[in-house]
Amino acid sequence: MADPPPEHLQRRIDRLRAQRAEQVEKEQRQTECPHNRGSELLAFRARNNAIHVYTGCKVCHANLEGGRWHPANNIDVTGLPLGMDRHLEGPPCQVCGTFGTELHHWAPAAIFGLESSAWPTTYLCIACHNEWHRRLETYYAAQPPQLFSREA
Repeated sequence: MADPPPEHLQRRIDRLRAQRAEQVEKEQRQTECPHNRGSELLAFRARNNAIHVYTGCKVCHANLEGGRWHPANNIDVTGLPLGMDRHLEGPPCQVCGTFGTELHHWAPAAIFGLESSAWPTTYLCIACHNEWHRRLETYYAAQPPQLFSREA
């Protein structure tokens, strides 16, 4: 039998499970709500922690406009109630273990075209994903010929 996780990790796992159970309960309430008590602007936190704005039911926070999002550039999202939170649904970052990840393509479609889907992908948090791109941009800016050459 495997050893239990360290106490600090177990607390985090328990907290994440409780947050996910709360989200499932909220989604269940959405299917039962008649959506007739008004609407308000709500924040949606995506799997990669990006914040989007939508018009939602004041009671259950369901999106009332069929998934349409409002441009958030003129809205102070920090003051909006969080209507939906999906950042815990994805897998953790494969580098640092945090949640709020996005899929990283090791072979970008801009370079590999349709063949990019045959190459590996991994989940990275925004900080690790940005760090990966920053390091590559820095490296190839300093040594551009190596981008297209490979020594055997």
